[in-house]
Amino acid sequence: MNPKQSKISDGDSGIGDFGQEGIGAFIEKHTCTPMCIELGLAVEEGADEENETEDEDNVKELRQTHSQDSRGKGTQGTQRSTRFMGRNGYNNGQAPPPEELKKRLLEYAVEQLPLKQRLLRLAKDLSYHIKESTLKKLHREFDIPSARKFKLSIEETQQLVIDKVSHDVMGRSGPEKIRTKIAGILRCIVREIMHANWEDKFDKCFPRRRKKKLRGQLDALGPWYELNGDGHEKLDHKALQMGGVSIPAYGFQDKWSGAPLHLVVPNDHLAAAIGHVYLDLIEDYKLIPIQATFDKGSETAYTGGFQIALRKEFAPELTLEEFPAFVTLKSTDNIVIEGFWRWLREDSGINLYVVIKMGHTSGIFKAGNQLHAFSTLPLAMAADCAESNKLLPSGITPKEAYTNPESYGGTFMGIPLTNPCIIPALRDTLPITREEAFQWVSQSFKAVAEVAYIEIGSPKKSILTGWKIFSSMLPILEKYDPLVLDL
Repeated sequence: MNPKQSKISDGDSGIGDFGQEGIGAFIEKHTCTPMCIELGLAVEEGADEENETEDEDNVKELRQTHSQDSRGKGTQGTQRSTRFMGRNGYNNGQAPPPEELKKRLLEYAVEQLPLKQRLLRLAKDLSYHIKESTLKKLHREFDIPSARKFKLSIEETQQLVIDKVSHDVMGRSGPEKIRTKIAGILRCIVREIMHANWEDKFDKCFPRRRKKKLRGQLDALGPWYELNGDGHEKLDHKALQMGGVSIPAYGFQDKWSGAPLHLVVPNDHLAAAIGHVYLDLIEDYKLIPIQATFDKGSETAYTGGFQIALRKEFAPELTLEEFPAFVTLKSTDNIVIEGFWRWLREDSGINLYVVIKMGHTSGIFKAGNQLHAFSTLPLAMAADCAESNKLLPSGITPKEAYTNPESYGGTFMGIPLTNPCIIPALRDTLPITREEAFQWVSQSFKAVAEVAYIEIGSPKKSILTGWKIFSSMLPILEKYDPLVLDL
């Protein structure tokens, strides 16, 4: 027999008189003996008198008693409230009113909280500390709904699900989301009801489903039947993160042959600048496309008017209803020129990006120094691709397809520009001049930079020599007053 058990049984502690009432009742009513003092169970002197005189609503602060596990810890017992103790002497806190307790348990059921979370919420919301077994008893007592004891009939359940799904006009809610709106219903039941009534909704709410993009085959009658224009911003100031340094390229590509026809570096966010770029294209080739296709954006405000005016002037027999002169697309739909940008980025753009950033990471370029903003590097490009299953020419260079369209089933469709004098007249309608549209720096800075470039021997410009030229010109430019350079 355990020595401590022997002491209790041999002595006259009085604990056996309380039987089922437990240790709580024993502590409340018995008078401590020397045996209690020996076992460390005695209440501090005067504690009982204090407990009898204080307000019961503040028992946690005013009542003193034994701790749950105070054996062997000396003669000083832990202070603890004895009121609202469980049968094992554990303080559960004050039990809330049944109506409030049921209300909270129903809320937790609607939230579909696990049992452990419900216990934590009871402790936080009501200061009521219980175990899982007590919580389950309360669920049975208050008839709290759960998936295992869902009491509605099949017809009622089906109508409940139908009501919830009918409010989902866009059809984006799946079985799990609908289930969270109906407390105590199994997901498998919701899923079966939805499959029986709305099979198509499952395609819309599939987690990894993306809206399927319709695919087709590019088609054109020949070179200059359709030109695609767009700006490339992978080397602009946002991508480079080098202050104002930017290379915002803008280009045009022939749809039939895939040949890039025009690639320049203006300020492509200015509508007037892109207007000059388009007129340069027409003026250089002395041709007008039957259709010009651009991305949607404010920078194409002037190009549409120019294309329509030129088409009407030099090809009046082509009606705009049958052969549209100007079309705008979302960037993701303008795949002709977007495909070219991707090729340019992977072939030359990445190299150019790395070389430009090299000047920044090596400390040559200072983003906060306005004098450094003149640094630019040339773009290099070429074109050659093959695609086996497209209608347009493939397996040959774009230049070959563009030069000999008849050999590949095409017809040259460009409209001749028989009166080039119309181009200057159209330029006059733009709010800025062509020089301003392509101006990187002020005229005074440009003049000084050209002098500095001549002083260092006018070396050949290339991607690899760009930073070397920059470093050689910098000491010369630093001698000038910033006001002279118009920085």
